[in-house]
Amino acid sequence: MLLKDYPSRDCVHKVLDEAFLSRLDTVKELLGKYASPDFRIAVDSDEREAIQKLNLHSAVLNVKHLLWLIERMVDMRVADNAVKLWSEQVALAADLQKLLNDADMWRNMAPGLPMLVTRCTLRLAHSVMIGETLVPRQVNRKLLLQISVGSNKIMHSMVKTRPSNWFELLVNGDGLRFSLVRSEVVRMKLVKSWLPVLNVCRDIAQPMHSGYKSSNCQELEETFLKIISTLSVPDAQELLQQCLGFSTRNVDDCQHLVTAFKTWFRRASRDPQGPQGGED
Repeated sequence: MLLKDYPSRDCVHKVLDEAFLSRLDTVKELLGKYASPDFRIAVDSDEREAIQKLNLHSAVLNVKHLLWLIERMVDMRVADNAVKLWSEQVALAADLQKLLNDADMWRNMAPGLPMLVTRCTLRLAHSVMIGETLVPRQVNRKLLLQISVGSNKIMHSMVKTRPSNWFELLVNGDGLRFSLVRSEVVRMKLVKSWLPVLNVCRDIAQPMHSGYKSSNCQELEETFLKIISTLSVPDAQELLQQCLGFSTRNVDDCQHLVTAFKTWFRRASRDPQGPQGGED
């Protein structure tokens, strides 16, 4: 309540960003220690177990704080930088997978961690999917164009064929540098980084003999699939292949997956360059 009533939104944004980054760095450090092979070799087994238990308890506590911060940031619509940072956590996601694949370790020392991580990812991804959080623009370097001052016809032609907010016009010396800016990059990285973690968490919550899915995993599956459906056809194709594990024995329980594939096939059939093409 105090944050919402504070007169300077920029100050609130900055404070929450700094708190988020601090907690995120702490979580990365703690899980990095767990995953480090050097730590496993350097410390004897009893001491290692005690230290790992302390590290994982601390990691759970810090992820709880992260979730609280994410909730506040999304509610106040200042989660744009948090989304970008979360989308770049490939190493953290890999360390989490190592931990979650060690069932005895996390069940005994950090039983709430899978749910907390899923909630963090779900809250950020859902806010992006519904437009509650507008992700920062990123330049796709492959699409950077050098256009001379005399090439105004090319520039005007491209502006007409693309939404204006996809472009950033920069004056650079004797020429114009025209860079294509796409928030799609962040959305793709968000799904690509955290989809493997979701797959592990889903397997934890849904044993092979059961058709049950936790509500968090189900919601995150649906959210990721909706984001994937907004990506370019080639990117969507790549990510959908990693979503096949969302399927269940009962097709009625995976309508979200069926819908996503139908959407992709419809878009691919309309793409003149086909699935291997993509946008310029």
